[in-house]
Amino acid sequence: MTAAAFIQSGIIETYCLGFTSPEENLLVEQMAETFPQVKQEIEKVRASFHHFLQERKIQPSPSVKTAVMYNIYSQQAVLNKEWVPLMDQPTDFQRYYDSAEANKLEAPAVSYDNIFVRHLPSTNEIINFAIWAKTGHEEEVHDDMNEFIAILDGSCDMYMEGKIIPFEKGQVITLKPGVLHSAVVTSAQPMFALVQRQLLHR
Repeated sequence: MTAAAFIQSGIIETYCLGFTSPEENLLVEQMAETFPQVKQEIEKVRASFHHFLQERKIQPSPSVKTAVMYNIYSQQAVLNKEWVPLMDQPTDFQRYYDSAEANKLEAPAVSYDNIFVRHLPSTNEIINFAIWAKTGHEEEVHDDMNEFIAILDGSCDMYMEGKIIPFEKGQVITLKPGVLHSAVVTSAQPMFALVQRQLLHR
C-alpha cells in the first residue's frame, strides 16, 4: 500500500483516537517508520484533535468516568482472580470461591467478638472486603452505593424493607441505596462472605 492510500484509508484518525487493534497499531507504526509523510500525518491529526478539544473544553461527566472505571475493573477481574468479579453482572458463583482462594482467605487465626474484616483489591468506585460474622450486624443504610454480599459459607436472615429474607451459602444478597437493613447469622459457624460496594453512576 502506498503512503497516500494509507493516509486516505482513515486508519490514522482511528489510531489517534485509540480505537485500533494491536495488529493495526503495529501496522501504523511500521508505516510511520517507512514513510515520513505518514509520520507527519499522525502528528498533524494528533495536533488537530488536541486543538479541537482545547477549543471546546470538553469535560466528561462524572458518570462517564465511573462507567470507564467500571469497564477497566471488569477487565482486571477477568485477568486476575484476586479481583472479585462485579456482582451486579451474571457470574458463575464458583468465581467467588476462586477469588477467595487467590486472596488466600482463611478463617481468622485471632480472636474476634462478632465481625472480622479483611480488605481485598479495590478501587475508588468498587470496594471489596471479606467478612466473617458470628452474630450479624446492626441496622445501616447506604445512600450512594449498591452493596452485594456473596455468602461463601454459613447463612443469615436479612431484615430489609419490613421483611425477613433468609440467605445461605451460594447466594448473593443485593442491597439497593436507601434501604435500611440488618442481618442475623443463623448458622452454627460464622458466616463467611465477600462484600462488594459499588459507587453509583452519577
